[in-house]
Amino acid sequence: LSILEHYIKLPSFYKFLPDVLSFLTFTISRLRTASDQFGQSVFRLLTQVLITFDKLKLPTDFTRALVTFCGGQLEVHDSCDQIFDTLKLVMNRRKDIPEIYDLAQPALELVIRAFSSQVRKRAAQFVATFMSIYKVSSKQFKKLLQFALDNLASSKATARKSLLIFLKHLIKECQMENVLDQYTELILAYLGTRIANELDENILPKLRKVIGLLLKSVTNSRFLSMWNLMIKWCSSEGKQVRT
Repeated sequence: LSILEHYIKLPSFYKFLPDVLSFLTFTISRLRTASDQFGQSVFRLLTQVLITFDKLKLPTDFTRALVTFCGGQLEVHDSCDQIFDTLKLVMNRRKDIPEIYDLAQPALELVIRAFSSQVRKRAAQFVATFMSIYKVSSKQFKKLLQFALDNLASSKATARKSLLIFLKHLIKECQMENVLDQYTELILAYLGTRIANELDENILPKLRKVIGLLLKSVTNSRFLSMWNLMIKWCSSEGKQVRT
């Protein structure tokens, strides 16, 4: 692995790529963890290959072995540091990997309960990217989004912060008019409820930023509708929402 890492930048390395991918496919299919020294070396080499050769076609046997392995590592926090960045690189390269769909819900659950802030952040970015670039059914999209919104009321401040990271990336990356626009008022309602009840002063600025990003991203007609909704909140029987 060290030798391959050393020679990866040589022009002649390209002609050996099919053999390197076959080797990586074989190795990943038998890998037990990505957290030990060998596993880290495998993923470091894989990441370098994906970044250096951005036009490289990824065969199905390789993507299946990689995603299957990663799915089995979601409960291993030390491995998650390695796998999410690699999964994002692969997802951006190929948008037709069926095994990816099975990782979205477990990854979103990690956003809430993982101990490591880096794992929560990487998981949040992974799910947001998946929902933005993959052909996700409306049922699955709504299920994932609703799960995230429901857990904005989590008793864990770390979970609430990480879910705001997820929403921020989703708003930035997802197609607004074709996909996300129909859910914007729902998102605003949950964020408005959260900002009215949030006690953590460190989270309030993050909430305001996500709301601001949402309002800047929506279509003009949707913005007017959301604006009228906020006016109603602020004037209904004297119950004012913090802004």
